Amino acid sequence: MLRAGVKGVSAIDLARKTLGQFGAYRNISHTDIRDWQQIKRLGSTKIAQIKAALEIGRRFREDESSKTREKISSAADIVKIIMPQH
Repeated sequence: MLRAGVKGVSAIDLARKTLGQFGAYRNISHTDIRDWQQIKRLGSTKIAQIKAALEIGRRFREDESSKTREKISSAADIVKIIMPQH
């Protein structure tokens, strides 16, 4: 998503720093803009692109799970629906 880094920092290093700040992709989607502003050199445009991609992913997952409407009878069933598929 970052495509390119910023002066003195590669996109890979910026991505690592971002993941280090939030710990996991799941945590990134539940953050306030103020949390993002702590990451130096990550501007509002890149933040907006990342958050938009996460929202698209969330909506896609929601749409896919609503189509299947699996019966939930255990915690394992919930994990199967919610956890990302590889």
